[in-house]
Amino acid sequence: MSLISTAFEWAIDQWAVTLTALVFIYNWVFKPENKQLLACSLTVTLMYALGHFLLAWINEIPLPEQVTFRYSSRLLLYALAVGFLAACVYKIGPNTTTNITFASFIVAMVLQLLLHIDRNVLALNAISEYIATGVVTTNLEVETGYWALWDWYTGILNASAAVLIIYLTIGEELKEYLCSRFS
Repeated sequence: MSLISTAFEWAIDQWAVTLTALVFIYNWVFKPENKQLLACSLTVTLMYALGHFLLAWINEIPLPEQVTFRYSSRLLLYALAVGFLAACVYKIGPNTTTNITFASFIVAMVLQLLLHIDRNVLALNAISEYIATGVVTTNLEVETGYWALWDWYTGILNASAAVLIIYLTIGEELKEYLCSRFS
């Protein structure tokens, strides 16, 4: 299915879970008064941890069927995270941290939806052919070649996750420093 091995994919995913857990613990120990930051850190940690088990489940499915569930299940995982965070924010109120976290999740959801459609419903790079001929094609097989959406998906998703993790670690201090410095 992919150019990296399942073991390498698992290791990368495990590092992401560990990193988000460390960010949550850091915020819990050093910033316990910032409830929004704790809620966001906890949500990201839980989402990555559940995603780790989801990845294990997906990798156990026979290879041709993995594409059917890979993106739709991640979309549902992000939707659950948005729902959980929304319930927390409803109780404690929103701030910049929650807005950035919601934005990151929404971007990820849109990307997961686009990839699910592209791989399972209609090849988004072949829409003009579909309009002209009415023949539905999908990018189910990797052998048909990667195209720009897949590169954008990978780049944006990883950049968004990195920005979110960095913001959850030092964003509040950076925001306070900049606001005090330039106000």
